[in-house]
Amino acid sequence: MINVENWEERKAHHEAYWSLQNRRAVIELTATKEGGSFDWPAPENLLDYWYNTEWMTASQRHWMKNTYYGLDAYPFVPVSIGPDLLAGMLGLELQYNEASEWVRHRDCELAEFTDFTLREDNYYYREMERILQAYTEDAKSGDYIIGTTDLNTLMDGVAALVGSENTCYEMMDNPEEVVRVQKAHLELFKQVYARFQKAAMRYQGGCTNWLGVYSERPAYFISNDFEVMLSAEMWEEFVREPLRDMAAYLGRCLFHLDGENVIRHLPAILSIPEITGVQVQATPAAQNSGLWIPRLKEIQAAGKCAWVEAVNAGEVMDYIRNLQPEGLFIRAWVDTEAEARQLEQAVDAYYRSQGR
Repeated sequence: MINVENWEERKAHHEAYWSLQNRRAVIELTATKEGGSFDWPAPENLLDYWYNTEWMTASQRHWMKNTYYGLDAYPFVPVSIGPDLLAGMLGLELQYNEASEWVRHRDCELAEFTDFTLREDNYYYREMERILQAYTEDAKSGDYIIGTTDLNTLMDGVAALVGSENTCYEMMDNPEEVVRVQKAHLELFKQVYARFQKAAMRYQGGCTNWLGVYSERPAYFISNDFEVMLSAEMWEEFVREPLRDMAAYLGRCLFHLDGENVIRHLPAILSIPEITGVQVQATPAAQNSGLWIPRLKEIQAAGKCAWVEAVNAGEVMDYIRNLQPEGLFIRAWVDTEAEARQLEQAVDAYYRSQGR
């Protein structure tokens, strides 16, 4: 594996995380490798960032070769042509810039969406299949891990079809249509996810996704960012049961709690037994350990795994000093390999002082 010599040991630590058996926090620590550089020629056009597999695999390999992977980190690629792939498969147009993707939704009622059949001849489905195959073939010797394709469903999937504003109107005027479309969309998700998950795991055995937690059996994340606009009552009406359905289907899963404005839904999320854990995503204005440590304690007290990002070495130490290591995952980036090694030593010294 690129720049990782003890992958089996790291892999075992990730696996222990899922059952709250890790005695130290799982920490994905990365930095620029000493003497390394991430400079790489830009592609000839915008869509090459997303669809040119020759440029994509070469640039990813360059990035990995120049990255220092500390503690539990490892090289992986979260293969994606954007989270709204299912909308593209249902006939909508996906649009791109260098960093993101969004969907051109239809200005119509949800009642117009009646066909959720999986069509393998769909352009976006075929392209995702082609890109995933290119990556799996490139990585089959074990140089890096392939991450499962990004797919939005639940209320995010509904909103991608007609837009957030129209979805809000539909929830008030035609709630039965919201329920119908969300259910049909989730069934389409299950079919596509199963195919792409199987493809990603073809050579490597286990799997990961953009959150970077490795699992020896299928595992995924759940996004439902639309919930930021929902009251507690509407969350119960439109989210709880589809969320339970999705979590039960996935098995191991981390819920993507997107920002401090959705903290009000955290108790409801934690009450769902099928959810394995929660990933907290802070906005830049609220990215500090002091805000999130109480929330992470709630997650751990509920017997769930927790995932959080630290913006510097100080935050890493704040998290490990204030939280239980079992079921704790921390993503952290520092500028240099020397800083990373210094942080590794600090983490090791702290846990040794705790008898771990």
